[in-house]
Amino acid sequence: MSSEGILEYFGNPDGDEYSNIIGKLVIYYNRRSKFYKKVYYILSGSRIVMTALIPVFVIMESPLLSNGIVALLSAGALIAEGFLGISHAQDKWKSYRQTCDQLCSEQRFYCTKKGIYNGIEDPSEVFVINCEKIIKEEGSRWKEYIQETKSVSNSG
Repeated sequence: MSSEGILEYFGNPDGDEYSNIIGKLVIYYNRRSKFYKKVYYILSGSRIVMTALIPVFVIMESPLLSNGIVALLSAGALIAEGFLGISHAQDKWKSYRQTCDQLCSEQRFYCTKKGIYNGIEDPSEVFVINCEKIIKEEGSRWKEYIQETKSVSNSG
């Protein structure tokens, strides 16, 4: 779906510029979430397949062939595990997805004038405040993540 199609889906009441900005942020968070989900599944799947194949090659008849393949599979699984650890792909995937979902939900309520936006004289002000709170929370999560990463690297 194109970015304009997504904005059309979520709506942009009366050409509201801020709603348009949120629509673009939703697209960004959605793309980042999908990217890290793909990275997580590729690395996890590779690791699972490689570690599952190790016993198969250990019981094979040819010791030369199986030893080399077992070593390569072990190294590959270790590399995949290392990249999973340093990339924190699953955490990033979930964080981006959470922010995307929260912004989508907020925009749907705003566009349909439901929930907290029902009966408010100027719902755009409340919408901006709520969206900025969601974005600030996401920023706080990244700040905590960076602090944790620094503390782990300084202690090791």
